[in-house]
Amino acid sequence: MPLIQRSIRHLSARILATTSHPQGHKSAAKSFCQYLQELQDENDVLTITKEVDPHLELGSITRRVYENDEKTPLFENLKGHDRAKNNSLFRILGAPVGISKVPGQKFDQIAKSIGLLSTASGQVIIQKINDVKKKAPPPYYRKKSPQDP
Repeated sequence: MPLIQRSIRHLSARILATTSHPQGHKSAAKSFCQYLQELQDENDVLTITKEVDPHLELGSITRRVYENDEKTPLFENLKGHDRAKNNSLFRILGAPVGISKVPGQKFDQIAKSIGLLSTASGQVIIQKINDVKKKAPPPYYRKKSPQDP
């Protein structure tokens, strides 16, 4: 695994391991499905059912969302994937940690992704990241294979 991917994985694990938060939509989600549901409950997801080309069009739309601080797009109809046949198996969430236009919750998606309240300020988010960087990464245990002595 490349060094940068390992570093990101360890940082994310350290942030989540040191996070204690109250239950409810103001807290960090425990799974991606829960995170998506919370975004939908807060009306921060725009579901796009029109057919979209996943190679160029999807990336362009996502870039515009980041540039204009719009709602997170959820693409449900990807070109080349039959929705009826695959039962919407292939969906893509673009800009999952974008900036929100909700007053007082500009960084809510970023805050939720690292275990803070939705109302956390940019300063609190940076402080949390810096605090976690100082801690040792959690140990990684691999399963022994039959070839191991």
